[in-house]
Amino acid sequence: MNRITERLAAALTLAAVLVLMAAPAAMATEEPAAPDTGSVTEEFSGPPPAVIIDETAAAEDDPAWTFRYLVPTLLALTIAVIGIVLIVYALRIRGRYRVVS
Repeated sequence: MNRITERLAAALTLAAVLVLMAAPAAMATEEPAAPDTGSVTEEFSGPPPAVIIDETAAAEDDPAWTFRYLVPTLLALTIAVIGIVLIVYALRIRGRYRVVS
């Protein structure tokens, strides 16, 4: 029963890590804003504007700081935790069984 519990815990941990790795990418997608129909027109009377802003030009979006810093950090920590778990498991198995010559 103990071995089954350990395997179940390992499988659940692996599933949780995979979900946590996929979650930021799934949450980072944004829906595009609905295009403005232009039903409201504003009349401008006065001097011409000093700078004309082209609203049709798409501005480059920088990734949010959370995506730039937290995602690589979480990936590095995940890889480190998986590595540590594998090393501890291997050492535990190696210590449990002895080769008799």
